[in-house]
Amino acid sequence: MTKQKLQDRQPYEDAIRAIYEKELSLSEEKQAWLKYIKFEIEERGEFQRARMLYERALLSLDLDLQFWLSYIDFI
Repeated sequence: MTKQKLQDRQPYEDAIRAIYEKELSLSEEKQAWLKYIKFEIEERGEFQRARMLYERALLSLDLDLQFWLSYIDFI
C-alpha cells in the first residue's frame, strides 16, 4: 500500500478510534463507519476493503438492523 493511500485513510481511522476514546453514541459510530465505507467504494473502488470495514463495524453494531441491511445490500 502506498504512503498516499495510508494518508488518505488516516482521517477515517482517526474517526473510528475517536468512537471508543470519546464514547460516542451508536448513531455517531454508525455514521463514522458509513463514511469510511463510502470512501472506499466511491473514491477507491475498494470493495474488499469496504467489506472488511463492514465486518469490523459489525463487532459493535451487531444489533443495528439498518446497518445489517446496508451490509446485506452491499454484498
